[in-house]
Amino acid sequence: MFNRIIVPVDGSHASWRATSVGDRLAVTCEADLELVYVESRLGDPVKDWIDGQMEDTTWTGSPPTLTVLDGPQGAAQAIADHFTSVNGAMLVIASNGRGRSEVVLGSVMADVLSLTAGPLIVVGPNVDVTAEPKGELLVSVDGSDLSETALGLAGAWGIGLHLRPWVVSVAEPGPVVAGDASESGYVARAAHQLSARTGRDTEFEVLHDDHPARAITQFAESLDAGLIVMATHGRGGLARLRLGSVAADVVRHARCPVVLMRPPELLFEHGGATTTDTVDA
Repeated sequence: MFNRIIVPVDGSHASWRATSVGDRLAVTCEADLELVYVESRLGDPVKDWIDGQMEDTTWTGSPPTLTVLDGPQGAAQAIADHFTSVNGAMLVIASNGRGRSEVVLGSVMADVLSLTAGPLIVVGPNVDVTAEPKGELLVSVDGSDLSETALGLAGAWGIGLHLRPWVVSVAEPGPVVAGDASESGYVARAAHQLSARTGRDTEFEVLHDDHPARAITQFAESLDAGLIVMATHGRGGLARLRLGSVAADVVRHARCPVVLMRPPELLFEHGGATTTDTVDA
């Protein structure tokens, strides 16, 4: 599925948490594990810290290699360039868990997503990085073509990682009529199409909540899901606000990693990076 798992680290314990997820994913995919850091931003003392962490860590698979990147144009550009230069690579990156939007995800992570379209595996602050991978994968859609670009990714990852997909959509709270075809029809059709494409069972559910991120994360927790997959939308706004509040809240509260992708048609919007994105819910 992947040939190399790349995990950026920056000398912080928050960034190091992602190495556990990357380690297990490398074993599952029989891939190489590579840690990277950007020298021009962080300096040699950070490399010494990383070397010590690598020696002290008990790796599930083969010990990782460490690549030092030169980043005169910034850490995000250096990481994005390295990521896109490796065929069959996947990037696993930690968030710092402070605040909302790009503050949660970190400006480097947000910029890497805007430069590459992803997908990226984001390890939020509430993820139990010691937990074994679970057997369910949740993908959220909202009726838009952009949200549905995540379905193909969810299907492929479901097969490659042996996870069963659940297609979910979030509706406003209100009386629920048993067998309401108009409410469940959309996600049922999406799940049926995904099942037909992959040859695998696909479940579906309509969630009801005023807060889409809460609904998504709570349902994922009830499934003991191993991954949440979401596509981002680009809709203008503040130049540095790469990801919307739904994405930020999901990453902040989810107990499993979140896979974020940007539909390819949005990659070069506004000169190569969109401004405000909201995530399908």
